[in-house]
Amino acid sequence: QTCALPIFSNALPRISQAPASRVFSGAPYVSSFASEDPEGIQIGFEVLSKPGWLAIQPNGNGRASLSGTPSASDAGDNRIQLRLFDDLDSAPATLTITVIPNKLPKLVNSPTAAREDQAYSFALLANDPDGQPVTLKALSKPAWLAFSDRGDGDRKSTRLNSSHLVISYAVFCLKK
Repeated sequence: QTCALPIFSNALPRISQAPASRVFSGAPYVSSFASEDPEGIQIGFEVLSKPGWLAIQPNGNGRASLSGTPSASDAGDNRIQLRLFDDLDSAPATLTITVIPNKLPKLVNSPTAAREDQAYSFALLANDPDGQPVTLKALSKPAWLAFSDRGDGDRKSTRLNSSHLVISYAVFCLKK
């Protein structure tokens, strides 16, 4: 007597949607990934390794949310090693998030000298080598000096009423 046994071939689960692949150091990272099984079998995953700055929240059926803020020491390729599995088999998967060093913004110009009892105005300009918006904040300044936002990434310094002859203040650049 002869028996015929069906041969079943199982395709391995795979990543179907990769997360965002780049983030600046010091900037929040929020993304997600999805995996799928070609036969439509429900799948899961196991995290084998990941960078310490990254949190992975499973969302069910091979999907997950990723979040975290890498530091400057995380610059370079950060790999996430996963094991994707269905009811029959498993497959390795690697995701890579490249952390780009965040270059500091620079002042483009310096304030000019102020004259006693004369109106003073100066547009303090800064730029960011990474192309990110720049926020300027005065850490300390004379009482007569005010900053007002022009809404274009610059800050305008305006003299109010004072007998000060010298502008002396510190400016700290923050990135948004």
